[in-house]
Amino acid sequence: MEEKGFWLLVIVLVLECRILVEGGEIPSTGECAMNVKERQNCGYAGISVKECETKGCCFDAKYPDVPWCFYPHLKKGTGECAMNVKERQNCGYAGISVKECETKGCCFDAKYPDVPWCFHPQLENAPCRCNVDPKTRRNCGPPGITAEQCENGGCCFSSEVPGVPWCFAPLAKKWPREDTTSNRHGMIHLFSTPFSERKRWFYLENA
Repeated sequence: MEEKGFWLLVIVLVLECRILVEGGEIPSTGECAMNVKERQNCGYAGISVKECETKGCCFDAKYPDVPWCFYPHLKKGTGECAMNVKERQNCGYAGISVKECETKGCCFDAKYPDVPWCFHPQLENAPCRCNVDPKTRRNCGPPGITAEQCENGGCCFSSEVPGVPWCFAPLAKKWPREDTTSNRHGMIHLFSTPFSERKRWFYLENA
């Protein structure tokens, strides 16, 4: 049984590596429809159609002097997480898990490369998330940070109570989001789970 669990784990890791190499999903025609002046570069001069689309971006070489490989013109996520991918402000680190990102009160979307996957929400859409008990505030900036700097970083600012962080993290929330770890291979949720936990699952199921 232990040997069976080992080989199942090997198969999963091979699929995971394949998915990471293949990159994002090819965007639809609707996602790529925009004014050519709005295009934001997603590649380099001479990039191929295949490489561009593998990055999850759009390719259109009909017009000169504008990017041919460019980001889709979509607002990803819903509500507070709805924004252009190029507007995302990083809220984590490379390899951060979905759970840790959302516990920080941030959004997670791993569909597109070269942009933050864990990013700050647009707090102007949800001021109630700044209603945090002053005693439980989690610091979100250095001493002397301005309200503008704090809020631009996706955090809350209130200087009414002394002796507590004035720039602090918003309340955490579970986002009603698309599961960006699912893909055409049908592997859902699994790859946002730490390796050690996946290993334990397989051995328990096949013990």
